[in-house]
Amino acid sequence: MGKYTYIGGDYFENIGGSKIVYVKGNNETHSNGQIIQTAEKGISFGEPKDPPVKESEVDIKVIKTDFLPFGIANFKGEKENDIIKFEILSKKGIAQNLTFYVKHDGKIIFKKKIDETLNVGEKKIIEWNGFSDAKIYDSSLFIDGKLTAEVTGATNEVKVKIDAKYDVVEWVDIKIDDNSKKINATLRINLKEADIQKTVNKTFEDLLSISLNGLKNYWGRNQTRIIGNSIQIKGLGYEVFIDPINFEERSMPKLNVYASTEKYGRSRNWWASRKLFYNHGESYNIYDEVSKKYPNRVKSISKSEGSVKDDKNFEHTAAHEIGHEILQAFGGKNNYSYIHKSTSTLLTQEVKSESKLPITGEIDLMKYYSDDYYIERDNNNFYGANVADEKDVLGLLWCSKLEIK
Repeated sequence: MGKYTYIGGDYFENIGGSKIVYVKGNNETHSNGQIIQTAEKGISFGEPKDPPVKESEVDIKVIKTDFLPFGIANFKGEKENDIIKFEILSKKGIAQNLTFYVKHDGKIIFKKKIDETLNVGEKKIIEWNGFSDAKIYDSSLFIDGKLTAEVTGATNEVKVKIDAKYDVVEWVDIKIDDNSKKINATLRINLKEADIQKTVNKTFEDLLSISLNGLKNYWGRNQTRIIGNSIQIKGLGYEVFIDPINFEERSMPKLNVYASTEKYGRSRNWWASRKLFYNHGESYNIYDEVSKKYPNRVKSISKSEGSVKDDKNFEHTAAHEIGHEILQAFGGKNNYSYIHKSTSTLLTQEVKSESKLPITGEIDLMKYYSDDYYIERDNNNFYGANVADEKDVLGLLWCSKLEIK
């Protein structure tokens, strides 16, 4: 917007020093009388000059901290830090019209205009919740590629790398879409073929596929399930999807896979012994034995029906055993994971008699139940109601906590 000055009488201006005027457009002078220019050393004409640049200089640094989006609470219920802070310092001149950026491999993911003008020595703190302008959080961006914070608008342009590392474990990354309220957790497991007997009608690849499906089904809390289909974060419902991959790097400890038709094994996953067993034919034999003893209560099943039940049981078992690694990282070994959340003894692993299946609602994947009879699982919707508890799924997300260095 232009400036107009109207003076009814005379206008006098007496300047003791120099007067310099820089004009981008035309410079016009109108007078009903004479226009008189005098100078002791003459009047010169030439090409227009640019106004002098007022230099300003800023600096930026990342404030070290632990970080977890939404401040998801730890096992004790203590809220984690959910903000990353950056300090911008004016080192020279007057810094104004600054813009703050977060970029990943040169691509802008977050942008913030700084309205304040900073004089020399003044600081401005920028807070970032880790989400992009599109309301997406991806923890892997902090680990893979180059994540930088930048400031433009001063004479100098500054950039600093946002260094981060996993604070709890290395085997989980999470991606949150705050628009759709969906969370994807990439879970890196490490299943290894140990002994798959030739008499078993499954390959290691078959058993790996069943295990991955088990993690998706029992650790995911989303609308593919009827029971246990969401978690609550800050009073809002979020769906959680598990994206498991079998990987050697940045993964869980190796879990050996066995399969047998005769010598059945008991699966376990703790620091001294990590074994996952597929017991081929076990279901058929159990039903055959019980049906002979109680013919009016249980009917025998075919071997093909038994094979389906073997698969279903192994899927559940894999999700449970791999889940022990999550419980250890989140809640502790001896006092949480190894005692199945207070439903079993520590040394003998015997189920406590007072731990009973819930009549309705969710069945906790990681608990033992004294009245869980294998041959009645289909009748009590054991597999349909079985799911990782909401607190444990939040614990899985908590395991993605980062340290900003």
